[in-house]
Amino acid sequence: MGAYRANKGPFTIQRMYELFDWMPSRRKQSVWQLSGGEQQAVAIGRALVANPQVLLLDELSLGLAPIVIERIYALVPEIVAQGVSILIVEQDVAQGVAVADRVHCLLEGRTSLVGAPADLTPDQIDHAYFGADVTHAAPNEGANE
Repeated sequence: MGAYRANKGPFTIQRMYELFDWMPSRRKQSVWQLSGGEQQAVAIGRALVANPQVLLLDELSLGLAPIVIERIYALVPEIVAQGVSILIVEQDVAQGVAVADRVHCLLEGRTSLVGAPADLTPDQIDHAYFGADVTHAAPNEGANE
């Protein structure tokens, strides 16, 4: 599907089989028979074979097992190295920041922080993301239980 009217570029169906080595043996299966992580990989592969200039990954880690998330995020630098810009929308801040060149936090639909990950502290990101000074909140000492 993704290869229909695809741009010329490095991502082919064969390249997807190399990136996701389980795909060739399961290519005749319905996508509904695949796990959530495998379905996510198929969606990414389908997008990549079109050789886009920009790839939007929305909630990449949502509902996936940690090992699957790790595998998918490990592909991000390789995809970027091929000249594809990636916009990741992610609630798992640590995952997003780990692969980002730029961070753009939104809080209630407004920009709350922008910068390179190396220039931002975890406290700044927490404040921008959660809208509160979460690192300095102390438990209510002496409160009645």
